[in-house]
Amino acid sequence: MSIELDDAGICRNGRWLWRHLSLRLEPATVTVVIGPNGSGKTTLVRTLAGLIDLAEGRRRNAGAFGYVPQTTQIGLPFRVAEVVAMGRLRDKPLFARHGVADRVAVEHAIAAVGIGHLAERPFTQISGGERQLVLLARALATGGSTLLLDEPFAALDLRRQGRMLDLLADLAGTQGMSVLFTTHDPDHGLRIGDRAVALDGAGAAIVGTVDDVLDADVLAAVYGVPMRRIAIERNDQETSHHVIALI
Repeated sequence: MSIELDDAGICRNGRWLWRHLSLRLEPATVTVVIGPNGSGKTTLVRTLAGLIDLAEGRRRNAGAFGYVPQTTQIGLPFRVAEVVAMGRLRDKPLFARHGVADRVAVEHAIAAVGIGHLAERPFTQISGGERQLVLLARALATGGSTLLLDEPFAALDLRRQGRMLDLLADLAGTQGMSVLFTTHDPDHGLRIGDRAVALDGAGAAIVGTVDDVLDADVLAAVYGVPMRRIAIERNDQETSHHVIALI
């Protein structure tokens, strides 16, 4: 089961954000979406989630999925556990009670993200980075096989970024989920990505493997600045890859 776009395009105020985009989110893979501000990264995630209609092409969806937006408008002081439990409401009637399976899914999601210490705290009284982790747990609680995340690293410090990357890689590699996220840092994709989408802001969408798309020449064309890709030997058995903007 997966989400798929076929020759898809989005037009805003007479300008194509992107078009002719074909993308299939395969199980057990991580897809990274990059591009400059205004290139349509958030729009792509919202389109995959079925929240925005296409101007051209088709969207197909099979099965449930979890969606993590950049921000969420939760003004009432719901407890963190209650916010995570909202992920179980998609297919339930209004005011339906949570059953045993729902409570177990919520507990597992909270444990997977490592926010058990926040469970009883009001969502409105935790940090921006902690809120992102709560929203991820809410998405996992849906039980879907696909996870869509929009800028999940934006509010996270470096340590938590590493933890989030490890978690997303584990969800794909160990649990077989299909994970897609947007980011401004190509290094995130180089670390855990399998596939990549680069949006140039002028209507073009480049889709391929991480090695092909997160290439210095491709990224230089997308961002309009010189780029260099480097490899760093971390130890005898591991080499990490990075992209540096020469600005």
